[in-house]
Amino acid sequence: MNMPVVRFLPGHGLPVVAVLIHKAMLLFSSAPVGTNQPLEPAQLNVGFIESAFFGIHRLDAEAAFKTFTRTIGRNMGYDISVTVSTFESAR
Repeated sequence: MNMPVVRFLPGHGLPVVAVLIHKAMLLFSSAPVGTNQPLEPAQLNVGFIESAFFGIHRLDAEAAFKTFTRTIGRNMGYDISVTVSTFESAR
């Protein structure tokens, strides 16, 4: 049985980022909102390849991702510190 091959073409990385963000939203959409308890510190290290930002300024995308992640983290009871690294390719 042949398995489908997923290929990433330059300039087609944005849909991948959008799908990942959408999946994260679905995962946390039913999570309870945090209480008045102090937030637990957490570190999230994320890596993206440059083609994921085709047509979007890299720093804008990083800022949006960090804001989204921190918001979800607060709702889950975490104070998330996000570090984003960008790589030329997946190799």
